[in-house]
Amino acid sequence: MIVYKDFANLDTDENKEILKIRNSENVSKFMKNPYISYEEHLNFIQKLKNTTTKKYFLIYKENERLGVIYFTDISNNSCEFGLYGIKKGVGNLLMEEIKNYAFNVLKVKILKACVFKENTKALNLYLKHSPVIIKKSKKMYYLEYIQKLIVAKLSSINFSWKDELINYTIRNKDIILNFNYNEKIILKNFTNLNHKEKEKIRLYRNHFKIKKYLYHTHYISKYEHKNFINNLRKTTQKSYYCVVYNNKILGSLNFKKKLNNIIEFGFYANPFSKILGLGRILEHISIFYAFKIQNYDILQLEVFEDNMQIIGLHKIFNFKTTSSFTFQNKSVLKMQLNNPNRDIVS
Repeated sequence: MIVYKDFANLDTDENKEILKIRNSENVSKFMKNPYISYEEHLNFIQKLKNTTTKKYFLIYKENERLGVIYFTDISNNSCEFGLYGIKKGVGNLLMEEIKNYAFNVLKVKILKACVFKENTKALNLYLKHSPVIIKKSKKMYYLEYIQKLIVAKLSSINFSWKDELINYTIRNKDIILNFNYNEKIILKNFTNLNHKEKEKIRLYRNHFKIKKYLYHTHYISKYEHKNFINNLRKTTQKSYYCVVYNNKILGSLNFKKKLNNIIEFGFYANPFSKILGLGRILEHISIFYAFKIQNYDILQLEVFEDNMQIIGLHKIFNFKTTSSFTFQNKSVLKMQLNNPNRDIVS
């Protein structure tokens, strides 16, 4: 377990060790002030108690001192950070804690750093964590980081739920996915949608790029849409969700329970959204819903054979074609994905 101990709460032994490390040649030669006395150190800590623009922490893991991380020039929008290690090989861990505290606790949008050009060890560590802005002066590098949004992470095929998801909650049929850095994605049940949300979903469903790959391609009226949602309230076999991020609709997911612990799904993306990789985002969420939230063995879908883009997407996620059939003279493929945590007998 990682523990942040505020400098204001350090004991004498901790203060002396930090000062010793801070004044050591390996650290102090890259500081703007190469040496500070014990009295200066204590005065500095006293001043920290009365400011909101600086935060200094001694980082522990299982009672072992790892290093120091600190934040200066803290504002609502940004802050600057620095670090130095006590234990060897903890640079990446300290960087992750810095990003976590800055984006999740301080809730800044921009995280800044400056490093001497000759401090190659620190510079290589900082560059490894993908700054979005890199500027140079005669002696220094100036770096800036921004929080990578969860939708950008979800758009990658290699997205890791274990690394990003804190937990999920279910409230009145809505599912709230709580991610790192206070980000949320809400699966809002169709039966809980307000009028504006219902109309947006109906608009997307009636878009020509969406309905041409659905079984029913006719125009959905307000009356038909209202009746459809009312009927969802009467069944436990079907669930439809509006996927919402930052008050914007990403798309729609639908699930249908079948026999033998199988669930079938489908989705369509908001055709007006500018977010890249919406298909991969909705696919990741669908798989998580089926296997982690609902705990099914098999996730199935049906897709028209000429919908090559969506078939390619499902294949990237390891869906396999199991059979085919004909609907209104068009070939339809059945595809499925087995829960990777189960031994499925065909």
